[in-house]
Amino acid sequence: MSADRTEPSPADPGEEPLGSPWVRLAISAVGLVLVAGALTAGFWSRGRVVEDFIRPDRERSLARFSLTDRTGRTVTEAELRNRYAVVSFVFTSCGTTCLRVSRQMATLQRLLAGQEDVQLVSLTVDPRTDTPQVLDRFAAKFGADTNRWLFLTGPTDAVMPLIETSFLTRETVPGEAAMPGDFAHMERLALLDRRGDVRAYFDGLSTNAPAAVLGFLDRLRKE
Repeated sequence: MSADRTEPSPADPGEEPLGSPWVRLAISAVGLVLVAGALTAGFWSRGRVVEDFIRPDRERSLARFSLTDRTGRTVTEAELRNRYAVVSFVFTSCGTTCLRVSRQMATLQRLLAGQEDVQLVSLTVDPRTDTPQVLDRFAAKFGADTNRWLFLTGPTDAVMPLIETSFLTRETVPGEAAMPGDFAHMERLALLDRRGDVRAYFDGLSTNAPAAVLGFLDRLRKE
């Protein structure tokens, strides 16, 4: 007596075999959606969109100032007039962030060699500690050219209002150790146009920052 054999049932005419064009198209579409999702996720970091540059939260322009460079000479806003400027914010007792930001500024100094229409500026957020002599020693670590890269300090009541008015917002973050000046996003680089308006910020902790600054400078020069 032969064993019972189950005959395969005919395919449901409503079902498409995996090899059919329609199924292959559907699979391809799903794949594209997954790839797009992965690429989009790459633009997110800690809940925020990461771009080559960050737009200012509001219109900001360089205020009038009179400060002291690390060489001891007086520098005013007139020295930046009709030039582009890249501004960073430092304090010399900083162990990590300021060092990384200053390394990006050093890279910019190298990449901008010969481009006399761009001035690099580092403003201390701890002017009581960062005297011209202290800033001079700090700047020497990065090979800062005294003509191309200014390190500025001055009275607290002159430095702090300048930074708050022209560049950064003061913000104490609960649960974190207060930084000198309590400025938010102190790691940013600010790019000023020839009129002294802040046109963009860049993540000074990113190794891509110098290239992003150069790209934005090209855009400004074409305006």
